[in-house]
Amino acid sequence: MSIGTNRLVLLMLSAVLTCSAAAIPLDWNCSGLIDSRDLFIYAQRWHSQDIPWQETPYGAGDLLTVVQSWQKQISSSAEHIPQTVEIPAGTFLMGNLRKGTDRGYSTYPWSRSREFPMHWVHLDRYFIGAYEVTLEEYAEFLNDGNDAHWYSDMAHNAYCGISRTGVPGSYFYQVLTGREKYPIVYVRWYDAVAYCNWLREKTQQPFRLPTEAEWEKAARWDPINETAYIYPWGDTYDSGKMNCWQASLTHVPKPVGSYPSGARYLPMGVLYDMAGNVWEYASDFFQADYYKQGPGGDDPGSVVWDNPKGPSAGSARVIRGGSWANMAYSSNDNDGRCAARHLTYPSHRHTTVGFRVAKGP
Repeated sequence: MSIGTNRLVLLMLSAVLTCSAAAIPLDWNCSGLIDSRDLFIYAQRWHSQDIPWQETPYGAGDLLTVVQSWQKQISSSAEHIPQTVEIPAGTFLMGNLRKGTDRGYSTYPWSRSREFPMHWVHLDRYFIGAYEVTLEEYAEFLNDGNDAHWYSDMAHNAYCGISRTGVPGSYFYQVLTGREKYPIVYVRWYDAVAYCNWLREKTQQPFRLPTEAEWEKAARWDPINETAYIYPWGDTYDSGKMNCWQASLTHVPKPVGSYPSGARYLPMGVLYDMAGNVWEYASDFFQADYYKQGPGGDDPGSVVWDNPKGPSAGSARVIRGGSWANMAYSSNDNDGRCAARHLTYPSHRHTTVGFRVAKGP
Protein backbone atom coordinates (compact mmCIF):
# COMPACT_ATOMS: atom_id res chain seq x y z
CA MET A 1 0.00 0.00 0.00
CA SER A 2 1.39 3.40 -0.96
CA ILE A 3 2.20 6.16 1.48
CA GLY A 4 -0.66 8.21 -0.01
CA THR A 5 -3.13 5.37 0.53
CA ASN A 6 -1.82 4.83 4.04
CA ARG A 7 -2.49 8.46 4.79
CA LEU A 8 -6.06 8.22 3.55
CA VAL A 9 -6.71 5.01 5.51
CA LEU A 10 -5.25 6.48 8.67
CA LEU A 11 -7.24 9.66 8.18
CA MET A 12 -10.51 7.73 7.85
CA LEU A 13 -9.67 5.31 10.65
CA SER A 14 -8.67 8.09 12.99
CA ALA A 15 -11.89 9.91 12.22
CA VAL A 16 -13.94 6.88 13.27
CA LEU A 17 -11.90 6.23 16.40
CA THR A 18 -11.95 9.90 17.34
CA CYS A 19 -15.72 10.08 16.95
CA SER A 20 -16.43 6.87 18.83
CA ALA A 21 -14.19 7.98 21.68
CA ALA A 22 -16.21 11.20 22.02
CA ALA A 23 -13.00 13.19 21.69
CA ILE A 24 -14.58 15.54 19.15
CA PRO A 25 -16.48 18.70 20.10
CA LEU A 26 -19.85 17.96 21.69
CA ASP A 27 -21.86 19.55 18.91
CA TRP A 28 -20.53 17.34 16.13
CA ASN A 29 -23.02 14.82 14.78
CA CYS A 30 -21.48 11.36 14.51
CA SER A 31 -24.68 9.52 13.70
CA GLY A 32 -24.53 10.20 9.96
CA LEU A 33 -21.65 7.77 9.30
CA ILE A 34 -23.60 4.98 7.66
CA ASP A 35 -21.63 4.33 4.47
CA SER A 36 -18.22 4.92 2.96
CA ARG A 37 -19.25 8.21 1.36
CA ASP A 38 -20.40 9.65 4.68
CA LEU A 39 -17.27 8.35 6.36
CA PHE A 40 -15.08 10.02 3.75
CA ILE A 41 -16.97 13.31 4.14
CA TYR A 42 -16.52 13.12 7.88
CA ALA A 43 -12.85 12.30 7.49
CA GLN A 44 -12.43 15.43 5.38
CA ARG A 45 -14.15 17.47 8.07
CA TRP A 46 -11.94 15.95 10.74
CA HIS A 47 -8.81 16.58 8.70
CA SER A 48 -9.80 20.23 8.23
CA GLN A 49 -9.23 20.70 11.96
CA ASP A 50 -5.47 20.23 11.33
CA ILE A 51 -5.14 17.58 14.02
CA PRO A 52 -1.57 16.17 14.05
CA TRP A 53 -1.22 12.52 13.00
CA GLN A 54 1.47 10.06 11.99
CA GLU A 55 1.81 7.68 9.07
CA THR A 56 1.09 4.11 10.18
CA PRO A 57 0.74 0.83 8.26
CA TYR A 58 -3.03 0.43 8.80
CA GLY A 59 -4.56 -1.41 5.86
CA ALA A 60 -7.96 -1.45 4.23
CA GLY A 61 -8.92 -4.57 6.21
CA ASP A 62 -8.33 -2.76 9.48
CA LEU A 63 -10.45 0.13 8.31
CA LEU A 64 -13.27 -2.18 7.20
CA THR A 65 -13.33 -3.91 10.59
CA VAL A 66 -13.58 -0.59 12.38
CA VAL A 67 -16.28 0.69 10.04
CA GLN A 68 -18.38 -2.46 10.47
CA SER A 69 -18.08 -2.17 14.23
CA TRP A 70 -19.01 1.50 14.08
CA GLN A 71 -22.03 0.77 11.88
CA LYS A 72 -23.35 -1.63 14.51
CA GLN A 73 -22.80 0.95 17.21
CA ILE A 74 -24.73 3.69 15.39
CA SER A 75 -27.47 1.57 13.85
CA SER A 76 -29.91 2.70 16.54
CA SER A 77 -28.70 6.30 16.76
CA ALA A 78 -31.03 9.24 16.29
CA GLU A 79 -31.27 10.54 12.73
CA HIS A 80 -32.44 14.05 13.61
CA ILE A 81 -30.09 15.44 16.25
CA PRO A 82 -30.74 19.03 17.34
CA GLN A 83 -28.01 21.44 16.33
CA THR A 84 -26.31 23.09 19.30
CA VAL A 85 -24.18 26.18 19.86
CA GLU A 86 -21.29 26.42 22.29
CA ILE A 87 -21.55 28.94 25.13
CA PRO A 88 -18.05 29.48 26.60
CA ALA A 89 -17.47 29.51 30.34
CA GLY A 90 -17.74 32.90 31.97
CA THR A 91 -19.62 35.29 34.22
CA PHE A 92 -22.73 37.27 33.30
CA LEU A 93 -25.43 39.48 34.80
CA MET A 94 -28.72 37.69 35.36
CA GLY A 95 -32.10 39.16 36.26
CA ASN A 96 -33.51 42.65 36.00
CA LEU A 97 -33.05 46.08 37.48
CA ARG A 98 -35.81 47.77 39.44
CA LYS A 99 -37.94 50.38 37.72
CA GLY A 100 -36.43 53.82 37.45
CA THR A 101 -32.81 52.68 37.64
CA ASP A 102 -30.02 52.28 35.11
CA ARG A 103 -30.16 52.11 31.28
CA GLY A 104 -33.60 53.59 30.85
CA TYR A 105 -35.47 50.82 32.61
CA SER A 106 -37.91 53.45 33.89
CA THR A 107 -39.41 53.32 30.39
CA TYR A 108 -40.16 49.63 30.94
CA PRO A 109 -42.70 49.71 33.80
CA TRP A 110 -43.44 46.00 33.57
CA SER A 111 -40.27 44.68 35.22
CA ARG A 112 -41.36 42.22 37.90
CA SER A 113 -40.17 41.51 41.40
CA ARG A 114 -39.48 37.87 40.49
CA GLU A 115 -36.66 39.19 38.28
CA PHE A 116 -34.92 41.12 41.10
CA PRO A 117 -32.17 41.56 42.02
CA MET A 118 -29.81 41.52 39.05
CA HIS A 119 -26.86 39.38 40.09
CA TRP A 120 -23.59 37.95 38.78
CA VAL A 121 -23.51 34.28 37.78
CA HIS A 122 -20.62 32.09 36.64
CA LEU A 123 -21.37 29.20 34.31
CA ASP A 124 -19.07 26.51 33.01
CA ARG A 125 -18.92 25.85 29.27
CA TYR A 126 -22.06 24.27 27.83
CA PHE A 127 -24.04 23.94 24.62
CA ILE A 128 -27.61 24.98 23.89
CA GLY A 129 -29.95 24.19 21.02
CA ALA A 130 -29.83 26.55 18.06
CA TYR A 131 -33.57 25.97 17.60
CA GLU A 132 -36.53 24.76 19.59
CA VAL A 133 -37.03 20.99 19.24
CA THR A 134 -39.07 20.36 16.09
CA LEU A 135 -41.90 18.01 15.21
CA GLU A 136 -39.66 15.80 13.07
CA GLU A 137 -37.14 15.47 15.91
CA TYR A 138 -39.83 14.62 18.43
CA ALA A 139 -41.57 12.17 16.06
CA GLU A 140 -38.36 10.16 15.80
CA PHE A 141 -38.36 9.86 19.58
CA LEU A 142 -41.98 8.66 19.51
CA ASN A 143 -41.25 6.11 16.80
CA ASP A 144 -38.55 4.54 18.95
CA GLY A 145 -41.10 3.00 21.31
CA ASN A 146 -41.98 6.10 23.31
CA ASP A 147 -45.75 5.90 22.85
CA ALA A 148 -46.48 7.27 26.32
CA HIS A 149 -45.22 10.71 25.27
CA TRP A 150 -47.79 11.27 22.50
CA TYR A 151 -51.22 12.80 23.06
CA SER A 152 -54.18 12.95 20.71
CA ASP A 153 -54.16 16.75 20.54
CA MET A 154 -50.67 16.60 19.03
CA ALA A 155 -52.46 15.72 15.80
CA HIS A 156 -54.02 19.21 15.78
CA ASN A 157 -52.60 20.70 12.61
CA ALA A 158 -52.98 24.35 13.65
CA TYR A 159 -50.63 24.07 16.63
CA CYS A 160 -48.76 20.81 16.25
CA GLY A 161 -49.21 18.11 13.58
CA ILE A 162 -48.04 14.61 14.61
CA SER A 163 -50.55 11.89 13.75
CA ARG A 164 -50.59 8.31 14.99
CA THR A 165 -51.62 5.21 13.04
CA GLY A 166 -51.44 1.49 13.76
CA VAL A 167 -52.24 -0.57 16.82
CA PRO A 168 -50.70 -0.80 20.32
CA GLY A 169 -47.21 -2.20 20.07
CA SER A 170 -46.74 -1.06 16.48
CA TYR A 171 -47.80 2.57 16.35
CA PHE A 172 -46.33 4.84 13.71
CA TYR A 173 -46.03 8.61 14.17
CA GLN A 174 -45.94 10.88 11.16
CA VAL A 175 -45.52 14.64 10.88
CA LEU A 176 -48.01 16.44 8.68
CA THR A 177 -46.29 17.40 5.42
CA GLY A 178 -44.91 20.92 5.64
CA ARG A 179 -44.81 21.01 9.43
CA GLU A 180 -41.52 19.21 9.99
CA LYS A 181 -39.74 22.36 11.25
CA TYR A 182 -42.50 23.59 13.56
CA PRO A 183 -41.72 23.50 17.29
CA ILE A 184 -43.17 20.66 19.31
CA VAL A 185 -45.93 21.78 21.72
CA TYR A 186 -48.48 19.96 23.91
CA VAL A 187 -45.56 18.39 25.78
CA ARG A 188 -45.26 18.14 29.54
CA TRP A 189 -42.02 18.97 31.31
CA TYR A 190 -41.68 15.22 31.93
CA ASP A 191 -41.92 14.55 28.18
CA ALA A 192 -39.17 17.06 27.46
CA VAL A 193 -36.92 15.38 30.04
CA ALA A 194 -37.71 11.95 28.56
CA TYR A 195 -36.77 13.20 25.08
CA CYS A 196 -33.43 14.53 26.37
CA ASN A 197 -32.71 11.26 28.18
CA TRP A 198 -33.51 9.29 25.03
CA LEU A 199 -31.25 11.55 22.96
CA ARG A 200 -28.48 11.18 25.52
CA GLU A 201 -28.70 7.39 25.28
CA LYS A 202 -28.83 7.37 21.48
CA THR A 203 -25.91 9.73 20.93
CA GLN A 204 -23.84 9.14 24.05
CA GLN A 205 -23.74 12.92 24.41
CA PRO A 206 -24.90 14.70 27.59
CA PHE A 207 -28.21 16.11 26.35
CA ARG A 208 -30.56 17.61 28.93
CA LEU A 209 -32.76 20.65 29.48
CA PRO A 210 -30.96 23.95 30.06
CA THR A 211 -30.94 25.49 33.49
CA GLU A 212 -32.67 28.83 33.85
CA ALA A 213 -29.29 30.55 34.13
CA GLU A 214 -27.95 28.82 31.01
CA TRP A 215 -31.02 29.83 29.06
CA GLU A 216 -30.76 33.49 30.07
CA LYS A 217 -27.04 33.81 29.43
CA ALA A 218 -27.45 32.39 25.94
CA ALA A 219 -30.42 34.66 25.23
CA ARG A 220 -29.07 38.05 26.24
CA TRP A 221 -25.48 38.33 27.47
CA ASP A 222 -22.92 40.25 25.43
CA PRO A 223 -19.51 39.33 26.92
CA ILE A 224 -17.64 41.93 24.87
CA ASN A 225 -19.64 44.90 26.11
CA GLU A 226 -20.61 43.19 29.39
CA THR A 227 -24.25 43.99 28.74
CA ALA A 228 -27.42 42.04 29.44
CA TYR A 229 -29.83 43.05 26.69
CA ILE A 230 -33.59 43.29 27.15
CA TYR A 231 -34.20 41.25 23.98
CA PRO A 232 -31.89 38.84 22.17
CA TRP A 233 -31.08 41.49 19.55
CA GLY A 234 -30.75 44.53 21.86
CA ASP A 235 -32.81 46.89 24.03
CA THR A 236 -35.35 48.09 21.49
CA TYR A 237 -38.60 46.22 20.97
CA ASP A 238 -39.39 45.24 17.36
CA SER A 239 -42.43 43.09 16.52
CA GLY A 240 -40.77 42.07 13.26
CA LYS A 241 -38.09 40.19 15.14
CA MET A 242 -40.22 37.65 17.03
CA ASN A 243 -43.41 35.61 16.82
CA CYS A 244 -45.60 37.27 19.44
CA TRP A 245 -49.22 38.42 19.58
CA GLN A 246 -48.48 41.82 18.03
CA ALA A 247 -46.38 40.33 15.23
CA SER A 248 -48.83 37.83 13.78
CA LEU A 249 -52.38 37.72 12.51
CA THR A 250 -52.55 33.94 12.74
CA HIS A 251 -51.55 33.56 16.42
CA VAL A 252 -50.01 30.10 16.13
CA PRO A 253 -46.47 28.72 16.32
CA LYS A 254 -44.27 29.24 13.27
CA PRO A 255 -41.40 27.15 11.87
CA VAL A 256 -38.26 27.52 13.93
CA GLY A 257 -35.91 30.17 12.61
CA SER A 258 -38.68 32.20 10.94
CA TYR A 259 -37.33 35.45 12.44
CA PRO A 260 -33.60 35.53 11.64
CA SER A 261 -33.41 39.29 12.26
CA GLY A 262 -34.37 38.62 15.89
CA ALA A 263 -31.90 35.79 16.43
CA ARG A 264 -29.10 35.89 18.97
CA TYR A 265 -25.85 36.08 17.01
CA LEU A 266 -22.90 34.71 18.97
CA PRO A 267 -19.27 34.03 18.01
CA MET A 268 -19.91 30.27 18.04
CA GLY A 269 -23.24 30.25 16.22
CA VAL A 270 -26.79 31.59 16.03
CA LEU A 271 -29.70 31.00 18.42
CA TYR A 272 -33.19 31.38 16.97
CA ASP A 273 -36.51 32.17 18.67
CA MET A 274 -35.08 32.94 22.10
CA ALA A 275 -37.91 35.49 22.22
CA GLY A 276 -41.38 34.40 21.18
CA ASN A 277 -42.75 31.45 19.20
CA VAL A 278 -43.11 29.04 22.16
CA TRP A 279 -42.18 29.13 25.82
CA GLU A 280 -39.27 26.83 26.63
CA TYR A 281 -38.85 24.56 29.64
CA ALA A 282 -35.87 24.95 31.94
CA SER A 283 -34.77 22.23 34.32
CA ASP A 284 -35.23 24.41 37.43
CA PHE A 285 -38.04 24.44 39.93
CA PHE A 286 -39.76 27.84 39.95
CA GLN A 287 -39.57 30.06 43.01
CA ALA A 288 -40.65 33.70 42.71
CA ASP A 289 -38.10 35.03 45.20
CA TYR A 290 -35.29 32.64 44.28
CA TYR A 291 -32.93 35.44 43.27
CA LYS A 292 -33.25 36.94 46.75
CA GLN A 293 -32.69 33.58 48.42
CA GLY A 294 -29.38 32.85 46.73
CA PRO A 295 -25.85 33.88 47.69
CA GLY A 296 -25.72 37.54 48.59
CA GLY A 297 -29.46 37.88 49.17
CA ASP A 298 -30.66 41.29 47.98
CA ASP A 299 -27.07 42.51 47.55
CA PRO A 300 -26.17 41.17 44.08
CA GLY A 301 -22.69 42.65 44.04
CA SER A 302 -21.53 40.81 47.12
CA VAL A 303 -20.98 37.36 45.59
CA VAL A 304 -20.96 35.50 42.28
CA TRP A 305 -23.35 32.57 41.97
CA ASP A 306 -21.62 29.44 40.72
CA ASN A 307 -23.52 27.27 38.21
CA PRO A 308 -26.93 27.63 39.91
CA LYS A 309 -29.41 24.82 39.33
CA GLY A 310 -32.44 26.48 40.92
CA PRO A 311 -34.30 25.67 44.15
CA SER A 312 -33.85 22.18 45.58
CA ALA A 313 -37.59 21.50 45.61
CA GLY A 314 -40.87 22.88 44.34
CA SER A 315 -44.07 22.07 42.48
CA ALA A 316 -43.77 24.18 39.32
CA ARG A 317 -41.02 24.43 36.70
CA VAL A 318 -39.54 27.47 34.97
CA ILE A 319 -40.45 28.40 31.40
CA ARG A 320 -38.66 31.12 29.47
CA GLY A 321 -38.86 33.22 26.31
CA GLY A 322 -42.54 34.03 25.79
CA SER A 323 -44.69 32.68 22.97
CA TRP A 324 -46.89 33.50 20.00
CA ALA A 325 -49.74 34.16 22.46
CA ASN A 326 -47.89 36.78 24.52
CA MET A 327 -47.72 40.52 24.17
CA ALA A 328 -44.06 41.46 24.01
CA TYR A 329 -44.53 45.21 24.52
CA SER A 330 -47.41 45.98 26.86
CA SER A 331 -47.97 47.27 30.37
CA ASN A 332 -49.79 44.04 31.21
CA ASP A 333 -47.91 41.36 29.28
CA ASN A 334 -44.21 41.62 28.49
CA ASP A 335 -42.93 38.09 28.40
CA GLY A 336 -40.81 38.47 25.29
CA ARG A 337 -38.05 40.01 27.41
CA CYS A 338 -35.05 37.79 28.18
CA ALA A 339 -35.34 38.41 31.92
CA ALA A 340 -39.01 37.43 32.11
CA ARG A 341 -39.64 34.38 34.28
CA HIS A 342 -42.80 32.33 34.20
CA LEU A 343 -43.94 28.94 35.44
CA THR A 344 -46.02 25.93 34.59
CA TYR A 345 -46.63 22.62 36.29
CA PRO A 346 -44.68 19.63 34.98
CA SER A 347 -47.80 17.58 34.28
CA HIS A 348 -49.52 20.37 32.31
CA ARG A 349 -49.46 20.73 28.53
CA HIS A 350 -50.03 23.84 26.43
CA THR A 351 -50.21 25.02 22.83
CA THR A 352 -47.67 27.68 23.81
CA VAL A 353 -44.93 25.61 25.49
CA GLY A 354 -42.12 23.57 23.95
CA PHE A 355 -38.41 23.27 24.69
CA ARG A 356 -34.85 23.35 23.38
CA VAL A 357 -32.02 21.09 24.47
CA ALA A 358 -28.74 21.77 26.18
CA LYS A 359 -25.57 19.70 26.55
CA GLY A 360 -23.05 19.62 29.31
CA PRO A 361 -22.11 17.83 32.52
